[in-house]
Amino acid sequence: MDEKIAPHLEELTRALGDLEKTGIRAEFDKLLAFRVSPEVAKETLLRRFGGKRKILKVKDLSASLKNFEITGRILDIGEKALRPQEGGKEGSSKLYTGVLADETGPVMFSSWKELPGSVGDVINIKNAYTRIWQNRIRLSIGEQSLVSKIYDSSLPQLSELSKTPAKKLIDIGAADFSVSTTACVLQLSHKEVPVRGKQSKVISGVLADETARLPFTAWVELPGIDIGSIIRIEGAQIRMFRGMPSINLVSSTKVSLVTTEEAEKLAFTFESAAKDPAPLKIEEIASRDSMFDV
Repeated sequence: MDEKIAPHLEELTRALGDLEKTGIRAEFDKLLAFRVSPEVAKETLLRRFGGKRKILKVKDLSASLKNFEITGRILDIGEKALRPQEGGKEGSSKLYTGVLADETGPVMFSSWKELPGSVGDVINIKNAYTRIWQNRIRLSIGEQSLVSKIYDSSLPQLSELSKTPAKKLIDIGAADFSVSTTACVLQLSHKEVPVRGKQSKVISGVLADETARLPFTAWVELPGIDIGSIIRIEGAQIRMFRGMPSINLVSSTKVSLVTTEEAEKLAFTFESAAKDPAPLKIEEIASRDSMFDV
């Protein structure tokens, strides 16, 4: 190692931890390549990644936070290609989105850089920030964020973090992020949509129980499930569209058929759920944030 830069790297290591795993060494080398002096490069990185960074849990997140550190386990992740804007850089960019969770709860995230992990892995994020997207807090990982994979984390396992509260359809609303429920399939249709340059099948329809009806979308196959099936859903994501909650079945969602014996104990059947909804007064509708098929 060059004797001129060694003291600066040692100081960065003491302040920021493992420079190789966090990517800070690569940032340091980039600055040197632009003929920035080692002293200035060190101070730049300390300001960017050091300082009074807070270590937060998911429950601590709120709108417009900046420069904080958080550790979580990836519950779901996907990517999509974005078309370049006019006058921008040539070629498409990728946006990675998914769900990160710790022992205090889950949060949706978006990242403009590929993450060093997949579903089930624990990652540490430095210089993260938050923003509001579709009335929900979203954890954002930008180009200046440092992300590293943690191999010896004490966080609960994926199976534990993936557990979600069971709710009736009428109780699902904008405050919910992930839920479990039991319902029957009233409507179901298949269509193909372009995803990352390929045609992918998407299943959409309507679910119902004795309390309400809600639309659903499945980005995964649902073998053996059709109109009339009564299904148990664990870990579905709730998305808001025009103020209406929609149940989204993703790769981490578990979907299974309810057995005949179990179905007999439910408060609804396909026949009862398929009946026209009972008439409501305007004041009853106005008292709720949203209702579907009334």
